[in-house]
Amino acid sequence: MPHLSPMNWITFLLLTWLIITMFITNTWWSLFNYKTCTMIKNFSMTNYWKW
Repeated sequence: MPHLSPMNWITFLLLTWLIITMFITNTWWSLFNYKTCTMIKNFSMTNYWKW
């Protein structure tokens, strides 16, 4: 492993964290986005019909 200066190390950690965060967020959306949309649609419809 090459020797990294503190600044490079911080940059490396930030980039890694960003990539991991994006990956987790994309996975979460792909899993739950459809269910969330369906729930919101159903909720809107029930409220609409109550009015």
